[in-house]
Amino acid sequence: MSIDFSDPYIHMQYSTLLECIYKNYNIPNKETIAYILVHSQPKNLTLKEISFQEHIWYLFQYECEIHNHFEKGSTYWESKFLELLNDTLLNKETFLNETLLTTVRFSNRSIPNYFFRILDNVNFFDQELLNSQENLLTVLNSQHSKPINQTLKYLKRIYKEPSFNLNAFIEQIPVLLSWDVKAIVNGTLGLIDALMKHYPEHKKELSLLSIQALAHQDESLQVKTIKLLQKYNLIDNQEIAQEIAFYQDNLFHSVKELLPEIESFEEKIDENILTPTPVSKIRENNRIPTYETFDELVFFFSQVFEGNNPYDFDYYIALLPKLHLFINESNASKLEPIFQQAYKCYERSMDNMKSEITFTMAQGMLYYGVTFLKCNSALHQKITSLYEKMTKGLTPEESSWKKSRLILFGDLPTSPTIFNIHRHLISNVLKRIDTGESSTPIFFPTYAPCWIDAKSLISRITEEEKNKTEIDSFEFQIAFSRTLFDNDNSIETLHGEMKKIFAYYCHNVALKITDISTPSLWLAPLLRKNNSQDLELFAQFYQKEQHDVNFSQIFNGVITHKNSRNTTFSSHCVQLIRTLSFDSIFHYTRLKSHYSVDFVDQSILLYLSPTLPNFILEALYKTPFIKFEPFMPSVFEIWNNFGDNVYLFVAKTFIDENKTTRQFSSELWIKATIEGTMNHQLLGETLGKLEDAEYAPLKRFTDLIIDSMLSISTLHNKALFSLLNAMLPQMNDEPIKGMKKLLEIYYEVLSITNEKAPLEVLEKLKTWTKVKSLSVIVKKIEKD
Repeated sequence: MSIDFSDPYIHMQYSTLLECIYKNYNIPNKETIAYILVHSQPKNLTLKEISFQEHIWYLFQYECEIHNHFEKGSTYWESKFLELLNDTLLNKETFLNETLLTTVRFSNRSIPNYFFRILDNVNFFDQELLNSQENLLTVLNSQHSKPINQTLKYLKRIYKEPSFNLNAFIEQIPVLLSWDVKAIVNGTLGLIDALMKHYPEHKKELSLLSIQALAHQDESLQVKTIKLLQKYNLIDNQEIAQEIAFYQDNLFHSVKELLPEIESFEEKIDENILTPTPVSKIRENNRIPTYETFDELVFFFSQVFEGNNPYDFDYYIALLPKLHLFINESNASKLEPIFQQAYKCYERSMDNMKSEITFTMAQGMLYYGVTFLKCNSALHQKITSLYEKMTKGLTPEESSWKKSRLILFGDLPTSPTIFNIHRHLISNVLKRIDTGESSTPIFFPTYAPCWIDAKSLISRITEEEKNKTEIDSFEFQIAFSRTLFDNDNSIETLHGEMKKIFAYYCHNVALKITDISTPSLWLAPLLRKNNSQDLELFAQFYQKEQHDVNFSQIFNGVITHKNSRNTTFSSHCVQLIRTLSFDSIFHYTRLKSHYSVDFVDQSILLYLSPTLPNFILEALYKTPFIKFEPFMPSVFEIWNNFGDNVYLFVAKTFIDENKTTRQFSSELWIKATIEGTMNHQLLGETLGKLEDAEYAPLKRFTDLIIDSMLSISTLHNKALFSLLNAMLPQMNDEPIKGMKKLLEIYYEVLSITNEKAPLEVLEKLKTWTKVKSLSVIVKKIEKD
């Protein structure tokens, strides 16, 4: 008889397997035996001597799905193991050791947890535990918390025995205290307490190790550690005190009160840190360098399609006309690698769309080569071949779609997606090349990553006016959105309508509809000035049709719109702008559902209008499957005290599922607090409303506070006080999961800032007093 056992998941009864073994038929491997044993019908399962000696132990060594195998709602093998142990058909000590070793054999925690659940119901003699010490200590190095907790209980039974390996356990203490599972840290401190009592000669060594528990931002763990040191009269020891001092910034107020004699722990903060200190975005060390020579330009364009820098797109627009002026018949051949790279970028993007903007740049470069680069016939022929190769040999269906991607840059597509802005800008640069212009575009940033100083913008516009060049509205909207104005903005060199626009924004001249000849040039200044009356007046004249909109309510964050639900300022303002009788970059706030926006594109998009990011931000975070993490650094770069809708985005990042995103949000909060550009009241209210609706687990936010926001400085503690004061009153009268931790943090903030809870918070606390789990902390806050 021959049976194919090559399939480890063969369907066979264990009795049939035993028959094959006893008749010396071909024998399966150990993994297959384990699988067959687990998946055999219990009613037909008869175990033999070979089962107890060999086969049953394979269940501990191979992933045979024993943890998922149920019979009529109960776990068959759990009861079977206990039965066999009670009948002494299985050796208890072997069972213990095999179970302990599952923690290093399996990364799937369900498997060791399964066997340890059985272990809970087995009574071991202390000597059996002592004999298994090596494997018990091995468990402490595993990645599974339940087995570690159970092992600590076993060790607590045998620590007094002379053969207990104390030194080996001491070596494991730093690892155990670093766990983020509170039960493990608690269990370790409890065992340290017992060891210090029984082994007084190791008392100091153990106490120094226990201090590592102070690294946890958990009040009860910190209190337990300090009281442990007090219990053994070690708190006054100089070495112990110095070790505690390393953790002074992490200590809760209640813990510091247990250390009254160590006043030097309190941080002495420079008074300058108590006052927000804004940092200029325009600095000499972030000025964007320029490319001047032909070789420098060739080098830039040969690597621009790699998508390395978010301002490479701006370079591309500014430098292509300059490159064109350098090209002649003798040096044109040096450009061949540029067009080869552009074609490779196109091919990569067609197979795996990464950066839409870089893809568009590659298209524009090939179109430029075919249309304008005719001075070198050999090179022009090669570029033309590449351009034609894009659609050569395609099926009619493929050709229709792919040819639609080969944009005729002379015409702006009508589909209202964000990336059409960049196609429009490339179309403009090709027109400049056609007319022989090479001046720097007015929207080109002068400081990284996207800023323009007011003097440079005014100088560029003055030059355009001298040349009688019509200023493109898209380019002006981007330029004005990127410009940082100061208190000394001279506009004397400007003329006509442009001078009136700058006078309106920089010198607070009243808006007059009679001053407006080109409404598209006024939109960015109006949006930046944020005056609802001016926008209402403007819209009355330039909407295609009248809409029932109250601008005052929009800018107060409350929207009243006929036949619609309340929405954000950004959403409504975008809808309003789309009704205007002219086009603008703020129309383009939609992404097609299939787009997965590359992180470089996200930065480029945000840098289009960094002082008015709400339109782009809303488009990004409403895109399906979008992740906040990639464009958080860009938000960090452009941050200023923006409006409600941007705070909605930021509040969402504080409770995002991605830990890195949450970390970025805390760094943004820290930086903005120092610079005085964070509205803590608005952020707190927004977070409170999100958690009122249980938008995300509250634990994400409380963990973030403990890890990254608490006790940064006096300034930050006061800011956190303001944030929580605004957040708590917005939350549900029925407290959500995690509220106790939030209130414990709030109490800690009250203590370290010497503040009292305001009336609005106390009123909310009254609604939570009856909740048993919250009553103690609520009373402490009310009493404080």
